[in-house]
Amino acid sequence: MDDLTNKASLDGGFDDIPTESAGVFRAVLDAMSHPGTMQNQSTNLHPPAPLSPTCAAVILTLVDNDTPLWLAPELMGGNVVQYLKFHTGAALVENASDAAFAVFLASDIPDLNQFQTGTAEYPDRSATMIIQIDGHGDALPINLTGPGIEYKQEFSVPGLDGKFWRKVRSNNSKFPLGLDFVFCLPEGIAACPRSSAVMLEETV
Repeated sequence: MDDLTNKASLDGGFDDIPTESAGVFRAVLDAMSHPGTMQNQSTNLHPPAPLSPTCAAVILTLVDNDTPLWLAPELMGGNVVQYLKFHTGAALVENASDAAFAVFLASDIPDLNQFQTGTAEYPDRSATMIIQIDGHGDALPINLTGPGIEYKQEFSVPGLDGKFWRKVRSNNSKFPLGLDFVFCLPEGIAACPRSSAVMLEETV
C-alpha cells in the first residue's frame, strides 16, 4: 500500500468515535422503530469514493470484527476496502450467505435470495441490507404498515422501483424471518424492517 492509499484509508473516520457513533446508532434505531420515516443525520466523514458519508457512518457504527461484511463488487475497488477494514476491523466475506451486513448501491441491487434470513430457531441470525442511495431517480410511493406505524406510512426512496419493493414485500411476508433494510440517503437514514408489510400498486 503506497503512502497516498494508506492516507486515504486512515483519514476520514469519526473525529469523536463514542459521541458520533452513538448519534448514528440512535438514528438507525429510530429508523427501525419508525419504519418509513427519515432520520436526519449529518456527518463529517470523508470516505473514499464511491462510498457516501451517510453509508460510511452507518457501516462504521454497526460493523465490527464480529460481524462479517459483504460488499457489492462496485465497492471493492479503490480505497473502500482498506478504509472499512481500518475503521471497523470487519472481515469481508465473498459468499453473501455468510454476511451479517451487506452493502450495495440502489443502482445495482444484488439477488436478495442469497443472503441469510435466519431460521425458525434463530430468526435473529439474518442479514441487514445497507443500501446507499444517491438521491437520484424516480421514487415509487409505497405504504408500510406494522409495528411502529400507527395506521400506515407513505414512503419512497429515489431509485427504487416496483421490482425492488415486490422483493421486499415477499421477504417481509416471511416474518419473523427475513432481511432488514437500512437506506442511506444524502440527508439521513430510513429503514424498512422485516416486520413491516409493504403495499404497492400491482400495475407498477
